[in-house]
Amino acid sequence: EGHTTLHYDGTTKFGRKYMSFQLSTTEGQYTVSVNEVLSGSAEHTMDLLQQSVKEINTVGDARGHPHLGEKLLAQVKNTMTDRATVNTKFNSILHAYRAEVLPLCNESWQQLSDDEQSALSKINNH
Repeated sequence: EGHTTLHYDGTTKFGRKYMSFQLSTTEGQYTVSVNEVLSGSAEHTMDLLQQSVKEINTVGDARGHPHLGEKLLAQVKNTMTDRATVNTKFNSILHAYRAEVLPLCNESWQQLSDDEQSALSKINNH
């Protein structure tokens, strides 16, 4: 926990755009999704990530693990991608989305100080 990195990247092949997300943890590396997207915009990238979180939640709910997608996202402490301009905007949107998710995953969130919440909310971008 705390060493999870979200890798994401987009590419165009034969005139079609694709986006992929992977998670690296201390246990291994996992592909979250590889999907065709309408565009490589930050907003479409976030839509795809939110869709992936919902799909993981569906699987988790069926197995007695509620909010599994959000819990995985809450563990992300690093992002890694290329230097495309759109990624700066996506990282900003990701920080905001993750801030909404963190209270769902930490039962004592409201009891944490502002400094503790800020430290838990921090993501390093590489």
